Amino acid sequence: MAEVSTELRLRADPRPGPDDAGWTARPVTTRAQLETARRPDRHHLKGCLVVVLAGFVLSLGAFTIRLADGAGPWQYTTWRSLAFAGAMWIVAGLGDGRNQLAQLAQLRPIAWIGALMLALAATTFIAAIKVTTLAETFFLCSLAPLIAAVLAKPILGERITATSLLTIVLGVLGVLVMIEGRLDGGNWTGRALALLSALGFAGYSLAARGSLPRDLNATLLAFGIVAAFVGLGMTMALGEPLAPPAWDIGMAALHGAIVLSLGLFLYAQGSRFVSAVTLTVLAQTEAVLAPLWGFLYFAERPSAGIVAGGGIILAAVILQAVLGARPEARK
Repeated sequence: MAEVSTELRLRADPRPGPDDAGWTARPVTTRAQLETARRPDRHHLKGCLVVVLAGFVLSLGAFTIRLADGAGPWQYTTWRSLAFAGAMWIVAGLGDGRNQLAQLAQLRPIAWIGALMLALAATTFIAAIKVTTLAETFFLCSLAPLIAAVLAKPILGERITATSLLTIVLGVLGVLVMIEGRLDGGNWTGRALALLSALGFAGYSLAARGSLPRDLNATLLAFGIVAAFVGLGMTMALGEPLAPPAWDIGMAALHGAIVLSLGLFLYAQGSRFVSAVTLTVLAQTEAVLAPLWGFLYFAERPSAGIVAGGGIILAAVILQAVLGARPEARK
């Protein structure tokens, strides 16, 4: 005879009834049903694994950038962006009933702003990696969510909460630890480029809030095109040849067409099954793995200050995600 059990579950309607406080009893008639109900959400677990995999894939860009040592940052940007734009041209054509040119023409201004900010982030990111360590670049780029919290006040009118203020202070502390409290030492060119990249990512995240979901692929396509023109313009302005060695072109194309495209695809797929908090936390996988690749494969030995400061920055970002999601933190 089947056992009858009762399990408390949140109702779809969060308003409490007269006899409960937002909870309702739902019978589970068999032991199998009860065990199934108590299992972890497989979709959530799948989403977490996919986001972690996305971070792993994106971190592999550290290899292609480092291995393309015969290409300057703007040459690399040009070829990576062309390859990425080509991949997104195909994706945009498959995922929408409109042709690619129509999608670009119908993009709202906020989507173009997002594409421009993403182009700023991507071009300065590559330039930073070319002149400083992977650890310093990725850790400083991880400041993007905290910068977005600061910019949300003047741009979106959002109030800076006590939680945001705390994590911003922690982020600044992490930067100070990284530079060991000195402004007259270290690679400030690389640091400035990494901070500009973080600013670009923050701007893109704010612009994405006002963009339509159907514009995602077209926005990424626009980003690839804009970044390619930026790289091409800078290459010509510096008098560098447009075509670096074939190996370097191959590395840049691999980065754009496979690593970046696949990483963003996996990230988007995983985001469908996890909360924004979990997404932000798991997205730090890239910032942790890339410095590890630099240490293991490229003999990069970041200072203790860079590692400690980077750890503080990552902790601040995770705190911002976790504490900022609490209802009392948003009041």
